[in-house]
Amino acid sequence: MATVEPDNASLQRNRHSFGRDVLGPILARFSRDLILYARSTPNPADTAILFASRGGWRLELATQLFATRTGYDFGGAITGRLMISRLLAMRAYLLTSDSAVEELARYSDGKTLGFVASLLSPPETVLPSTSLLNEPVTIDGIRRLVADNSELGRLLRADLNNQHALVNAHLDELRAGRRNVLFVDTGLFGSMFRTLDDGRPDLETALIMLGRCFYRTPLPYQRSRSFGLAFQTDRFRHSAPESSVIRHWYLFETMFEPPMPSITRLDALNDSNLPDTSPMNSPAVAERDNPFFAGIRDYIEALSAADLIAIDTAADCAANRLARAILMPSATDVTVLGIGPSEASPGDDDGMNSLIAIDGASFSQKLASVRDAHWQEGQARRAFPVSARLMLPAVALARIAAGIR
Repeated sequence: MATVEPDNASLQRNRHSFGRDVLGPILARFSRDLILYARSTPNPADTAILFASRGGWRLELATQLFATRTGYDFGGAITGRLMISRLLAMRAYLLTSDSAVEELARYSDGKTLGFVASLLSPPETVLPSTSLLNEPVTIDGIRRLVADNSELGRLLRADLNNQHALVNAHLDELRAGRRNVLFVDTGLFGSMFRTLDDGRPDLETALIMLGRCFYRTPLPYQRSRSFGLAFQTDRFRHSAPESSVIRHWYLFETMFEPPMPSITRLDALNDSNLPDTSPMNSPAVAERDNPFFAGIRDYIEALSAADLIAIDTAADCAANRLARAILMPSATDVTVLGIGPSEASPGDDDGMNSLIAIDGASFSQKLASVRDAHWQEGQARRAFPVSARLMLPAVALARIAAGIR
C-alpha cells in the first residue's frame, strides 16, 4: 500500500492513531464475535476456521492476538490460513463447477477469451494460436475454450486439473478431517465462497466476513450461509454505523493486504501432491507497513480479559466516529483516510486511488471528480472545502436514486 512518503511522520502517526482508536475497537469486537460464532456451532470439535489469503490472514493475526490477550479461545475449533484467492478458486474448480465459470465470466466481463486464457495459463506461457482467443468473454465461450481439443485447450485442462488437485489437497490438510468449514475473509460479496462452496459439496461450509453487502441480487445460499459480523446491509444504515465502510471499502481492503503477491496459483512441494505453503508463514503478514493495521494491532495487544466486558461500548463509540469520518469528513479526515494507489489486481493494468487529484481543475471538472472518485464524500470535501457539508446529503441522495450503495 503506497500511501505515505517515508518522511511524512505526522501523517503516519495520525493514521496509526485512527487505526488504534477507531478501527481497533471494531476489530476487537469482530474477533470476539468470530470466536463466539465458532464456539456456538453444533460441534466445535468438528469445525475448522480457515482464513482466506491475503486479507484474511491479517484478520487471523488480529483474532489470534485477541484470543491470546483475553483468554477467550475457540472452544475446540481449529484455525488455519488458507492459500486461496478468488482467481485461484475459479481456476481450481473451473472444470467441475458452474459457479466458477459464471464468476470468471463476471470477473472478465468486457474482455476477450485471450484475456481469460492468459489468466488461466501457467506463468510465462506462450499461448498457442486459436480463433477463440479473439472472441468476447461469455459463459459459453469460457466452456468452449477449456473444452477445445486444441493445443491450447489441452494445455489449459492439464493445468486446471493440477490446480484442482493442489487446492483440494491443501484444503483437506488444513481441515484435518473436520467437515464443518468456516471460511473467513474481509468482504463484501463472497464470490470466492460461492466457488469454494460449489466446488466442495462434501463439506458443510459458511462464510464469515467483516462486512456483507450485495451489489447484485444475491443467490439464496448467500443470505443463509454468509455473514458479516460488523454489518450485514446492502447500503449504509444509521443503525449499523460500521456499514459506512461500504462508502470507502478500499480503506479496509487495503489495510488488510500484506505487502506480498496475490496467491493466484499453487505450486507442488517437491513434486508431491501437496502445495508449497511457505507463503502462509511469510513475515509480511505481520509487518507494520500499514499504519492503520499497526494501530489495530497495538489496540488489541493492549487488551486483557478484564476488557471483555467493555468491548461493545468501545466498539459502538468507534463505529460512530468511523461513520462521521467517512460520510461527513473533516479536512483532517480526508488527509488521513485518503489513500492510494493500491497494487493492481491480477489482470488489471493499474491500481486504485481513493481520491482524484484536482490541482488546476475547473468547476465542472471538480464536480465530475466527485462522481468518479472511489470515496465520493472525501472527494467532495477536497474539491469543495467550503460547501462540502451542504453537498454531501445531495451526493447520498443521488447515489440512492441511482441504486448505488
